Amino acid sequence: MLSFLTETIGMDEEEVEEKAQEMKDSGEVLLIVNAYEKIKEENVAQPQEAVDLEGAYLGQHARTRDGEVTGYVTWLFSEADHAVVRVNSDEPIVDGDHQQFTEVTVTEVERWENLETEYQWLQATDDTETEFGDELALDLVLDFAQTVGEVDEDESYLVIADIADVDTLGEFHEDTGDYLGRKPVIEDEDTANIRLVLEEARSGEQATIKLQNPRDIARLSGIEFERLMKAAAQMDVQELAQQLYTALEGEEVVVFGRGSAYVNGEEVTDGDGNRRPWLTLSNFDVGFITSLDELEADA
Repeated sequence: MLSFLTETIGMDEEEVEEKAQEMKDSGEVLLIVNAYEKIKEENVAQPQEAVDLEGAYLGQHARTRDGEVTGYVTWLFSEADHAVVRVNSDEPIVDGDHQQFTEVTVTEVERWENLETEYQWLQATDDTETEFGDELALDLVLDFAQTVGEVDEDESYLVIADIADVDTLGEFHEDTGDYLGRKPVIEDEDTANIRLVLEEARSGEQATIKLQNPRDIARLSGIEFERLMKAAAQMDVQELAQQLYTALEGEEVVVFGRGSAYVNGEEVTDGDGNRRPWLTLSNFDVGFITSLDELEADA
């Protein structure tokens, strides 16, 4: 442990030993090795450099623990990284509402690294400032959005793909696991049970995404929300799914959220047994799916 503190973290050996002895003498720890461990926990995360980020704004949300706000996360598609990045902060670094994909520059952000696990993250400082442009940075997104085949487990992603298929989620008996048929496409104003197969045009790779918000479906299909709810009450499951397939087939969408290779502990595969990534917007406060045509019309 002492060698890790001196060689990896770069601490002075005499200073470490002196501090460890003080902690033992004061009763803060029982053993010197426990002091080393405590010193490591306090120093293993180190700032690496200060950077300015430029790119497309994706959103900001609060981090919470047990109902209490513990900080904020700001998401953007970084031009330099060609990837989605998140900036952690104690206070919001974005004021007001800004359209997704608006040009943004975030200055004086520190790159941090856990020297033991090599995990890296971005942290706002007291000098961090955020400035928005007047245009949408769509060219950046179009050039560098991931293919669906690049989406991996528990990683944030931004993909552009075509809607290739529409299906509803199956319902299974809680005890026996017997298949009970399809769930309603839309249960109520807040709950949908529909999944889309997305296909990346250039590679032909596919991914699956479940939509839980009926308003996402209404917006993508162009069907007025009240009309969609009325149709859901009048049509059977397969009829409504077919209607939505007719409205959505071939629609090109931009999706921001989190990826997973597994659902309920099982790897997601297509009919031929090939791995099919699963995309999710759940538990991802600023995750979204939107029509590329609408975005281009706004640009």
